[in-house]
Amino acid sequence: MEYIVYSVKSVSPIFLIIAIGTILRKVGLIDKIFSEKITRLVFNIFLPALLLKSLILVDFQKTQSFRMILTVWGTLFACFFISRGFSCLVVSRRQSRGFFVSGAIWGNVAIMGYALGEALYGLEGLARAAIFSALVMPVHIFIGYLSMNSYASLRFVSNSGSEHTQTQQSVNGSNSARGMLTVSRIKYFASKLSFIANPVTMSIALGILLNLLQFKIPDLALTLLDILGEMSLPLSLIAIGGSLQFRIANWGESLFAAVIKLIVMPAAAFLIARVMQLERAWTASIVIGFSCPTAISFFVISRSLGHEASRAAAIITASTVGSAFSAGIIATLLKLWGYA
Repeated sequence: MEYIVYSVKSVSPIFLIIAIGTILRKVGLIDKIFSEKITRLVFNIFLPALLLKSLILVDFQKTQSFRMILTVWGTLFACFFISRGFSCLVVSRRQSRGFFVSGAIWGNVAIMGYALGEALYGLEGLARAAIFSALVMPVHIFIGYLSMNSYASLRFVSNSGSEHTQTQQSVNGSNSARGMLTVSRIKYFASKLSFIANPVTMSIALGILLNLLQFKIPDLALTLLDILGEMSLPLSLIAIGGSLQFRIANWGESLFAAVIKLIVMPAAAFLIARVMQLERAWTASIVIGFSCPTAISFFVISRSLGHEASRAAAIITASTVGSAFSAGIIATLLKLWGYA
């Protein structure tokens, strides 16, 4: 019972800040344009700072074994394909299925994961949560970003292919090689370059590189990253509150995404950890990590890619409310089964 109570207490501040954002929008202190500016600011500065510092400070040598890495990544990719299958049933628009998949697997490990890890398992649990997040966050963002961009990539390829066919027909096949180099193909490769060069992915790559090279970061730089990173959460929550629309017709999508995030992913993690014969303490930490609700960064990145902010906010809200109950139940079951 105490685990459920703690989950509610840890989630309630998030809702209070979201409510503040909603109230600020209602009274006219912020508007849609302001929320969009906050989103761009978080995506380009504050979120990369948070990821960079977390990856610099994590001790990758404390990872237990290759089996632990396989458990974490195996769970992510398994649930990615499960979510992809569900998306065909839940989402009718093909171009929105990648968005659903990302919302269903993108966990809030950097915030809820740390809090639950320390509360349930003490300082050792916090250390395991930090290592878990270092393994999960880059793959989360890579899979999520790629999934939300997949339809655009397919569209570019399709358009370039059709334009190439038209070019071949117009010149009777004599200039087929030149026909392949179309504007759509250039746009397609440019989109792939922008994916690689965006601030979030570059901060992940830089953080891992500096960690592996054991590069000494000055305390001043770490303090600066810490301050910038701490700003990402409240600003993101205010942006969510300012974008919420309670009269929406996609709660079915949100509930299905929440079920995958809060039930399917922890169950898959537990089964894979059992198959890999992972240590009980690590099994518990990984399962708890995968029981976290959908991350705030999902809202930031999905909105920056042009998806509806209200849909992202609905998935985050549904999964966050549900996690107040599911996290406590999962923690209780793990303790009863001797995993904590």
